[in-house]
Amino acid sequence: MQARRCGFCSTAGRNRCRSPTSSLYHTALRYRDPVGRTLLALLDGTRTRSDICAEVGGPFAAADGLARLDRALAVLAGKALLVA
Repeated sequence: MQARRCGFCSTAGRNRCRSPTSSLYHTALRYRDPVGRTLLALLDGTRTRSDICAEVGGPFAAADGLARLDRALAVLAGKALLVA
């Protein structure tokens, strides 16, 4: 997995105002998970996975934080909310 992930830019902007977001499949999605919403806001390509874990904290600050982040990113990718 690449070190710096990016969220779909349309999703990142709409994520902040809690409106439905568009996926890369052009489908509307209401993403209500607060941790996922925080991740989407941070996935602008300027942060490494370690940076994201440090900023989000909570479960991502634990010893297995990078593995947890990878699972969360897999969920976002499965919803077509990440770009390569």
